[in-house]
Amino acid sequence: MLEGAADRAPFRVGAVLEAVAGPFDLIISTPPFRWFAPRDLLEASMADENYGALTRFLTQAADHLAAVCRLRSGTGALRLGRV
Repeated sequence: MLEGAADRAPFRVGAVLEAVAGPFDLIISTPPFRWFAPRDLLEASMADENYGALTRFLTQAADHLAAVCRLRSGTGALRLGRV
């Protein structure tokens, strides 16, 4: 199902929604899910002090979505590909 997805769906890297303009029909997000300040590099990959990034994402997402759209968000691992 997702074969060739990279050709149809561009991926961007940035802080929250700063690297995109929209509008989009679908936004998928897996924000950091721990509220504390990271103590090392491993925790930095999954920590969001005081939920700052999640709060920015939720407040900015509406400005980047089309009139008819979907917003998908979750915590933990996002698994793409065949099972």
